[in-house]
Amino acid sequence: MKTRSPGLLAVLTTLVVSAGAAHAAELDYATAMAQSKEDALNPAYRDWYLNQMRPAFSAAVREGLAACVPMDAQGRPAMGMVLVVDDTGAVRQSVARGDSTFDRCLQGKLVAHRFPAAPKADFHFGFEASASPAMPRTRVQSDEVATRVGAPKVPEAMDCAKWMVKQDRPTGELGSNSIVTGWTVVGYELQGDGRPKNLRTESSSSQAALDRFALQMVAAQTYREGISQTCHLRMMVERN
Repeated sequence: MKTRSPGLLAVLTTLVVSAGAAHAAELDYATAMAQSKEDALNPAYRDWYLNQMRPAFSAAVREGLAACVPMDAQGRPAMGMVLVVDDTGAVRQSVARGDSTFDRCLQGKLVAHRFPAAPKADFHFGFEASASPAMPRTRVQSDEVATRVGAPKVPEAMDCAKWMVKQDRPTGELGSNSIVTGWTVVGYELQGDGRPKNLRTESSSSQAALDRFALQMVAAQTYREGISQTCHLRMMVERN
């Protein structure tokens, strides 16, 4: 288990870092995770946590996964991390559950990110996710890959990923040899309760395995409550 404070990357990205942060005491993962749960449930911080921090974190972790998980990886590793965000939005400390190359890469990306200013000087934001065997093969929102595989663009207004707060393991799996290069677009509705409804394949490259898995993946998602809108999710696979 390795803890990290904002290093050179964070200095270059955020331009300002507390001199004392680099020498702060190391975090214990279990203790920090327990504090993160307490902070998340505190009524004084709940609105900021749900409506500012979680959407900002979802966007940041998607960028981190895109940078830290190879397109040809066999699966996304399990994740566990706590970020200590201060009242300027900077990550002053962090601790990861593991110490793999993936953990270190993702931790570095998140430490360098500027989040919404926290309602206190040391808000502990924790997250954990189980391993997924197929997510790295199905990058969402990559226009560069879309151009290569012939996938359509998804209008930004219909991309609801910024409101997703949880991705459970899909009921099925996308086998490593089940399809070749392809794409699919899933349409669905959010109607205020956080669960996607009226799932359907809007368009695709006509590969049943990919179409089916994309629907299963969206069905396993949870979104922020109170959001009502039509959404599209694009899933692609590129084989080199």
